[in-house]
Amino acid sequence: MAITTTGRSRSRKRGHETGALARAAATYLDRPLPSRQCPRVIKESDLDVSEELSEKNLRRKAAHLEVVSAELDLEVTSFVARDASMQQRATVLIGAASITGALQVSSTADWASIASLLFSLVAALMGVVVIFPRTGDALDVRAVRDGILGMSIAKGTYKAIETKLEILEADEVWLGTRGIFARIGFISLTAGVAVGVLAKLLGA
Repeated sequence: MAITTTGRSRSRKRGHETGALARAAATYLDRPLPSRQCPRVIKESDLDVSEELSEKNLRRKAAHLEVVSAELDLEVTSFVARDASMQQRATVLIGAASITGALQVSSTADWASIASLLFSLVAALMGVVVIFPRTGDALDVRAVRDGILGMSIAKGTYKAIETKLEILEADEVWLGTRGIFARIGFISLTAGVAVGVLAKLLGA
């Protein structure tokens, strides 16, 4: 009788062990694979303490920083060219709007002349807005020089890239806004001319 009880106890113990192993295996199999796990996202506020920006890693990636700096300089050059083109468009817009407005002022004061004059005024105002540069942070070369002199070459290069990139992004946003104002101005100028031509055709 005692032998039978001992055998049953061993069987129950083995059954519990088998069930525990089965549950552990199921838990392990249900665990997400490492490739499916979300990678750690480094926020901008963590950049100063990130391992990616440590002095050792920056020195190791000096060649990468040179490539990024060269590409950034190309983008700055491209922005300067597009900014000069925008300035030329604004000058043309203001000149054309002024001529159109002057012609309408010298004509009779009918509805077409008034409408065309208003469109020309809007076009001239849009051109004036486009001429104005962005008001905000600019690259202070003296401050950058003094700051970089207190850093290592790798850290200074990274800091210069970061500063130029922030200013370039702000300039690009304002350049896009100026483009919107320029399009509104040219549309207003075209509408003013169209109103004048339509009034002449209807009057004829």
